[in-house]
Amino acid sequence: APALDGRDLGDPATISAVRAAAATGAIHNFAEKDALRTLGNRYFGAGEAGEKAFGAFTQGLVQWRAFGDTRAYGMMMQQATRHFERAGYGNQDAELKASGVVAEASADPTAAIEHLEMVRDSLLTYDKPFEAMAKRHSQDVNSASQGGRVTAPRSQTQQRDLPIEALGAEWQATLSGLEVGDVSEPAAVTLLNGRKAYHIVLLQRRTPEHRINFTQDYEQLEQIALRDKQTRELQAWVDRLARDVYVEYRGKGEELMRSTTASLR
Repeated sequence: APALDGRDLGDPATISAVRAAAATGAIHNFAEKDALRTLGNRYFGAGEAGEKAFGAFTQGLVQWRAFGDTRAYGMMMQQATRHFERAGYGNQDAELKASGVVAEASADPTAAIEHLEMVRDSLLTYDKPFEAMAKRHSQDVNSASQGGRVTAPRSQTQQRDLPIEALGAEWQATLSGLEVGDVSEPAAVTLLNGRKAYHIVLLQRRTPEHRINFTQDYEQLEQIALRDKQTRELQAWVDRLARDVYVEYRGKGEELMRSTTASLR
């Protein structure tokens, strides 16, 4: 930042110096470790057209983030939207894609919230499938690959129905106000790695607490039986290998085997 001691903050020269320092700092922050470059290549492509779109996008992003220039934000969104339209996206999907790259590139959660609001509007107004929208627009790789389906943290079961206790307090607060079929407003959530993020949640089903029974919990019981069978089959295969596989030691391995056998006598 420029030295401001004794300088008039209303002086145009001082204002210009502050803006120049802010822009320089913003550019350095965005370019740190080539993070923005990687993001730009992923969204716009590495070719000449992608480079031009990336350059225009970066310029608008810096103007918006450094100076709060809303016109720059509008131009940035418009240019990015047109780029994605030329790449084959429909107008609505192109706008969503543009808002997604802004949200990912910006440290300001406002952009992420606005992006999620656009996705939510598409779900509610145009009846878009939640799974398809999650695959297309989620920035969480695991969530996107599963169409937004959530499994318990560190769970190997991948079961669809989760006990509410398996989710954190933020999740529980978001779900508490939803009816089945509702899509939540954008809400803050803490990821497993400790990072803050924002998400929208579709409540597909709510099952009251009850004693497990075959009729109501068939899917879960089927998963438990399948995992038990897989475990038993795997153990049987390992046992067969231990009995039938022939291991031959040669060279240093043979010497090591002999010395180990001798020491055990």
